[in-house]
Amino acid sequence: MLDQRLISALKTVLSDESLDQAMVAEMLSLPGEAYLTEISEVADVDAIHIAREFARKQLANNLFEPLWLRYQANRDLSKKTPYVAEAEHFARRALQNIALSYLMLSEKAGSPGRDPGAVRGQPTT
Repeated sequence: MLDQRLISALKTVLSDESLDQAMVAEMLSLPGEAYLTEISEVADVDAIHIAREFARKQLANNLFEPLWLRYQANRDLSKKTPYVAEAEHFARRALQNIALSYLMLSEKAGSPGRDPGAVRGQPTT
């Protein structure tokens, strides 16, 4: 189980819409396996992979609702806004993409009582 302080902090970050979206996306990003291998005394590639995937799934399950809300808000705005190559648009897409990557890992995405469209994740009526 991941430290609840980390999960709580990331929930707070995801819920604060005043924060820069690129920064939020970066805060949700875990270090890559290559970097973790590089800084390890013993490079146990399998253990690093298993631990990183465990952390990603724990974050996905514990942050499902705020990730879903951020993903939907950014997706809706992207649909309504013409593409412009500006930092604000890049940041919005970066956060939308990392939220989607976590949502795809979540066990909640395809659970009973939810829309079978996997990531859509809203309760069915």
